Amino acid sequence: MSRSRQAESTHTVTIGGLTVQLTRKPIKSLRVTVHPPEGEVRVSAPHAVPLSVIHAFVESRADWIKRHQALVRDESPASLDYVTGEQIPFAGRMYPLDVVHRPGRPSVTLHDDARVVLSVPASADRSQRERAVDAWYRAHLDIVVPPLIAAWEARLGVSITEWRVRKMKTRWGTCSIKARRIWLNIALAAKPPECLEYLIVHELIHLLEPSHNARFKALMDQHLPNWRALRVKLNRGNHRQDD
Repeated sequence: MSRSRQAESTHTVTIGGLTVQLTRKPIKSLRVTVHPPEGEVRVSAPHAVPLSVIHAFVESRADWIKRHQALVRDESPASLDYVTGEQIPFAGRMYPLDVVHRPGRPSVTLHDDARVVLSVPASADRSQRERAVDAWYRAHLDIVVPPLIAAWEARLGVSITEWRVRKMKTRWGTCSIKARRIWLNIALAAKPPECLEYLIVHELIHLLEPSHNARFKALMDQHLPNWRALRVKLNRGNHRQDD
C-alpha cells in the first residue's frame, strides 16, 4: 500500500509533560493545534516521521502551546456556582439565573421575561443544582436533536442506530462508525442552534468519510458551505447575548 493511501491512526502520547493526541496521516509536514474548551493539544504527523522527531517538534513549540492553552481556557465559560445573579448559557444566549428554594424535585424553567428559574430545596448543594441544570439541558437536546438528525440522515443518505448525550472535556461530539452511534456533548445545549446543527452534520458525514481528509471537507462544503464559520462560532467560549 502506498503511503498516500495509508489510513489515519490516532493515539495519545505524553511529550514533555503535555498530553498530546497524535494522528498519523498522509501529509507532508508536522502540525500542532490547541483546541477548546480545555486546551487539548493535537499533533498531525506524516506516517514516516519518527516519534523522536515528533517529540522534538512538540518540545520546541512548548511555550507556544502553553500560551495558546491559556488563551483557550480564558475564553471558555467560567465555572458556575448556580446561584442567583449568575448568567447561564442556553441555546446561544445568556440568561440571568434566579434560584428559588422550594421543596420537592428540582426543576429549571425558562420564563417569558428572559429569566432562568432554578427551583431546588434549600438544602441543595452546588452539585445538586448543577445536576438540575444538566437535566434541563438534556431535555432540551431530546427535543431539538431528533428532527435535525432525521433531516440530515435523509439528505446525506446515512442512518445511525442511536445518539446519546454525555459530558466531554475536549470534544463537542464523536461518531462510532462501527456502532453507527453519535455522542453529543451536553454543553451543546448552551450553544447557538446553528452550531448544534453543524456538529450533527459533521458527525453524520463521518459515516461517509471517517477521517478529516480532503474528501471530508469537500462533503462539508457541499452540504454545509458555511461550516468553517460555524466551527469557529462553536469553539468560542462566549455566547450571544441580545441587547
